[in-house]
Amino acid sequence: MYGCDVIDTDLIHLSNLDFGDPSRRHEMRCRFKQKASLPWTAINASTTVFIITVLVGHIFHAAIKRIVKVEADCHKMLELTVRAKAANVAKSKFLATVSHEIRTSMNGVLGMLQMLMDTELDTSQEDYAKTAHASGRELISLMNDVLDQAKIKCIFLPLVLASSLTTNYLRQQRTLMRIRILVSR
Repeated sequence: MYGCDVIDTDLIHLSNLDFGDPSRRHEMRCRFKQKASLPWTAINASTTVFIITVLVGHIFHAAIKRIVKVEADCHKMLELTVRAKAANVAKSKFLATVSHEIRTSMNGVLGMLQMLMDTELDTSQEDYAKTAHASGRELISLMNDVLDQAKIKCIFLPLVLASSLTTNYLRQQRTLMRIRILVSR
């Protein structure tokens, strides 16, 4: 390192040494035989930190984007739910109105059939009138069921828990089932 075997590579490092006494100032010169290698550890570490930062940023960006999408979907579902409920109420009101109108007309037809059956008819005419009357009552029963369902969905039908009404309803249903069986034969 000292003497004639030193190769001059212009790689000199100067250090000033101060021992606290102004008369004792020294200068130390260091020459390197070759250039210092690159600080690969620092380069690798900083590159790794940069890559990790970019990946974490990408993960956060994707997570925030997903959260925004889920919130938008949730708001859309809530809006669609409100619209579906409104459509269901409108449908139920429509059913209630239409079934009421059909029931009214059907009651008129049943009344006229009853008046016809009260007149002198031959056997086949009386059979036709009774079949038409039974079918009309069945249709009225079906319309009542539809109207009741529509009223339940529209919250028009108050719940009545009286046992006499329930018993009468069950008797009517039993009679209607017998008529349905007779008509289907």
